[in-house]
Amino acid sequence: MELPHLAKIKKGVQLLAEEASNHAFNGRLDEATDSLLAGIRLTRSIEKEPLFISFLVQVAGGAILQRSLEEIMDRQTLSEADLRRLEPAFLEMEGGISLARAFAGERCMGLSVFQLPAPQAAAVIGTIKKSESGFDMAAYRQRKAFRADMNFYLDYMASYISAASLPYPDCIAVMIEIPQRLGDPTSKGYFVSGLLLHDAFSAASPLPRTALSKAADGVGRTRLARAALAVELFRLANTNALPDTISILCPDYVSEILKDPYDGQPLRLRPLPRRGFVVYSIGPDRTDDRGTPRPKGTNLTTFYDLTFTVGR
Repeated sequence: MELPHLAKIKKGVQLLAEEASNHAFNGRLDEATDSLLAGIRLTRSIEKEPLFISFLVQVAGGAILQRSLEEIMDRQTLSEADLRRLEPAFLEMEGGISLARAFAGERCMGLSVFQLPAPQAAAVIGTIKKSESGFDMAAYRQRKAFRADMNFYLDYMASYISAASLPYPDCIAVMIEIPQRLGDPTSKGYFVSGLLLHDAFSAASPLPRTALSKAADGVGRTRLARAALAVELFRLANTNALPDTISILCPDYVSEILKDPYDGQPLRLRPLPRRGFVVYSIGPDRTDDRGTPRPKGTNLTTFYDLTFTVGR
């Protein structure tokens, strides 16, 4: 499936983030805010697409904009008006992050492998796993295992969609146990499910961890941006003083208590030694590392938190 618009959207978001940084560097903070808002609108333009790849591009776009906002706020003070324009936009972007929709799209594409004419289904199977390019789909459909195979796949994906619809962090706990609860399709003799759900049972790249990491990080980063914007509003109203916790920012500076998707507790706030602050989520390892960011250029999943740092 060719989806050339997704690469263009991601590039467009990157350009708008760079434009925002350029405006901020030159003191045009209202225009920087406009560029960030345009980037959010562009990112949200694909939020209704029921495709996992679209979901990944959407989450990546949100991360790009969050980092751009962080860089701008680290250097300069946005006006109250700009802060209040940005917070609801990030809230709306968070609302569009739907792992359940992405799984629903994946289920439809997987189901098509079971239902396509045998030659086309065999061709798709060969694309998924080249060693099976000569698979006899017509013969497999005559076996009793075929119907059980398809039902297993549908049940499995329905479980994913149901779990992904739960609030954080409940969805994380429920989704991670699905492979253990339903079992490995290959061990049951389910050939097509075994191919389609391979990542769910691969020790190297289990699908729940991969999908949940992207979704929870995406939600976490939008909440961190909202929290940082609310802290800045508090500082403007209180002679640059910091709030004691994120929770006290509600309802005057943000409409809800912003919770960490990984443990359901309010996001953490830590003052920096000289000035500024870091707001953070404990991240996928669910360990409070006191706002330690992941080192650039690494893929570490432990000993770091999701962070938003304002050093001024």
